[in-house]
Amino acid sequence: MSSASFPIAPKQTVEFNKVESEGWEFYVSNKPMFNTKELDQIADVIPTQALPDIVFGYNRIYMVNKKRNFLYEFSPIDALTLCSYAVQTKRLHPDQVEETKDEASMDEETKEVDQFTALNRIDLKPKNVEVSMADKWKDKDTSKIEDFKELEIISDWTYSTPYKGTVLPLSENVERIKQDFDLEIEPQEEPENSEITIERTEDEIPIHRLTPENPILHYMEIEMFEDELEDCGHTMSKVRFRIMKDCFYALVRYYLRVDGVIVRILDTRIFHDFETNHIIREFWHKEATYDELRAKHFDLSSEWGLDPNQSDRVFNSLELKFRIRDKISF
Repeated sequence: MSSASFPIAPKQTVEFNKVESEGWEFYVSNKPMFNTKELDQIADVIPTQALPDIVFGYNRIYMVNKKRNFLYEFSPIDALTLCSYAVQTKRLHPDQVEETKDEASMDEETKEVDQFTALNRIDLKPKNVEVSMADKWKDKDTSKIEDFKELEIISDWTYSTPYKGTVLPLSENVERIKQDFDLEIEPQEEPENSEITIERTEDEIPIHRLTPENPILHYMEIEMFEDELEDCGHTMSKVRFRIMKDCFYALVRYYLRVDGVIVRILDTRIFHDFETNHIIREFWHKEATYDELRAKHFDLSSEWGLDPNQSDRVFNSLELKFRIRDKISF
């Protein structure tokens, strides 16, 4: 049980920066984007219609607690895999699945999931977004086009991913990590914990502990992917991570701008107090149409659209559509 093995051959040397704090080890790699050949290779293992033009496929963050046999991994390949509609359906948390007449009659076997799926549920299937000219294209008469065949859409063209990171037992994944990147992370022979559980919680992330009064000792950031959506907008995903004396905090952000239509942010906020054996995690969905942003007098100029920090600038102007918290115990 693991996330997908890394399919690139021949391997490149990937160097990891390592930081240790309060019984945790943090490994971070930052590499250039994939070339065309590397994109073709990962296309064989990611079940999507297409891939973003820019994929930082070598970038990783591994957050490791050997004593508790716990691994929290951030991987561009895992994030992009969740753009697949089939994968989204399989991984959607039961709390978010609407009851249907057929659900009660489902074979019990189909309800069973493996450990990876159980630990890595998603909380949202992002709704499809269309470009501003979509209605005109729909009205086009295709009846006279010879051999016309409608393409089955199997993934989100905007790469909207509800990815929250990948939670795994460390001992079951050290060989995969070593094989993929020659990175050796030796697990503890007899860890104190053998089970990871995830449950809903009302506990909130203590924002007051993320202020300048609790200074950042280490800061890391990795980009996962980016695309200009055929000049129809912009999408990107990245992870920001900070370590303080008494805790750590991570933000996984997916951002989407479809010009003239919509702006969307899917955020996952991850907080751990070093004195506990759990992580508090919040998933946010924020979104607004261009008309809604205009009504709030948000500056939709090209100056904003070209700003590399445009997601931060628009964040407070987006409507909060959904927020949910869970507690990862290990």
